[in-house]
Amino acid sequence: MDLKLEKVTPDNWREAAFLTTDPERKMPLDEKWITNNAYSLLQCVYDEEWDCRILMDGDQAVGFVFYGHWPDEEQYMLCRYMIDVKYQNKGYGKAFLPMVVELIRSQFGCSDVYTSVHDDNAHALHLYTSFGFERTEEMDADERVYVLRG
Repeated sequence: MDLKLEKVTPDNWREAAFLTTDPERKMPLDEKWITNNAYSLLQCVYDEEWDCRILMDGDQAVGFVFYGHWPDEEQYMLCRYMIDVKYQNKGYGKAFLPMVVELIRSQFGCSDVYTSVHDDNAHALHLYTSFGFERTEEMDADERVYVLRG
């Protein structure tokens, strides 16, 4: 694997927009576990506190991450982390997670990184908890909040 986190640019934004977790590739605005990447790309343009990267293996886009924080909060969130349905179950989620956490910590100068997960998303829960994220009692809408202390 030749893994890197690539900034979204005018030349590659379409790659990010068309990554999906939807097996039918219909790409609804709200997919089963995550908001569509096109929405996240637009949000990055208008909400300065948020950023995103394309997860690349060589020259192939395999996933996407959206991260940042709300202006009135000090919780830095790994908000939307996805691997395209075509590349799932190949170890990309586990391989990229340390890189993503380090990017968030270095970009924002924070130590704790938060994420939120639906209680019934077993794959994401296993990934995050095996990496060291701990369950909190907080909820973000219908998702449980987890924290990785730094």
